[in-house]
Amino acid sequence: MKILFVAAGSFPGNASFIRPAALGGELLRLGHDPVYCLTEASGTRQLLEQYGVPNRCVWAASRSPLDFARACGQFEGVDFVHLINANLAGEVVGLRLRKLGARVISDWDEWLSTVPRGPLAQSKYRAMEWVARRISSGFVFSSTYLQNEYRKYLPGIPTAYIPYGFNPSGAISPGLAEKVLRPGRRYALYLGSLSDSYREDLRELVLLAQCCRDLDLDLVVAGDGSERAWVEAEVGKHLPDGRAVFTGQLTLPVLDGLVPAESIRLSFLPLKDTPQNRSRCPNKVFHYIRGGKPVVTNRVGEPANLLGDRGHYYQYGERASMTAAVTQAMEHRVVYPVDQFTWAGRAAAYVRFLEENFR
Repeated sequence: MKILFVAAGSFPGNASFIRPAALGGELLRLGHDPVYCLTEASGTRQLLEQYGVPNRCVWAASRSPLDFARACGQFEGVDFVHLINANLAGEVVGLRLRKLGARVISDWDEWLSTVPRGPLAQSKYRAMEWVARRISSGFVFSSTYLQNEYRKYLPGIPTAYIPYGFNPSGAISPGLAEKVLRPGRRYALYLGSLSDSYREDLRELVLLAQCCRDLDLDLVVAGDGSERAWVEAEVGKHLPDGRAVFTGQLTLPVLDGLVPAESIRLSFLPLKDTPQNRSRCPNKVFHYIRGGKPVVTNRVGEPANLLGDRGHYYQYGERASMTAAVTQAMEHRVVYPVDQFTWAGRAAAYVRFLEENFR
């Protein structure tokens, strides 16, 4: 099968790009033909190379639907157009190739119209979701919540639940832990964006710093964004003198080399109970799983579904509850069934979905 993945944006600004790159690499190993139409960006190009699908992409000159339509005119014999989230450029491509016999598959890892925005932006995303429902032959969702909610709008349309995953034999670049973590100290780890859109979760990170101070834990934060200076200042009030380490944005191999470090005793994934978080499948949970780290999080959305009773849960915004969960996680060694979380398994499930419904 020839499958064209279409997405507008760039990595690392949008972790959704991991999904087509990783699925494509596994589809290629299964004998299929994944190709891509994306916007030019160095991070995105490197991501395709990392997952074994370089030189299979046509780069659109910009995010405009017209440029995407021109770029995708180079593809022939496409069986499926796989759209990453609701985006106008991808939908224009889908409409064009659908006339040539391709089927459109919409793949959503978040519910964009539930994100708080101004009225004009909300209307735009609702319109794009409406178009996706009209042109798609099937839908793929990365969370059970989003699949169950959206089935109300998709009578008779096949859907599949395919969350994120990881490659157990993927590239790892060790060495960062020895450079940034102090010998003899224990650490909590936070991975993620430090941008303004995650401001509430970043307040939870400050709360974690208070817990770390009380429990004689240090903190390592891997990520970057517009709020980094604010986070560093607030965290530093509770963890001075180098007890909080900020690494900035890391490449995926360096990140996966850091997480398994013995001195990192637990990982942190705050999730406020919102429709947006219930819809998401945060990729960072799979870095934590691959590194074998206990996860302190909330019973919200897909992480709780994936972790089950292996997770350590607290009440969002409650310091005493967080402290209890962190204490429990420090004393716990977790063993994950890693074969249940691989991209190879996700790709096989995707192929079954396509073959059972459209071949």
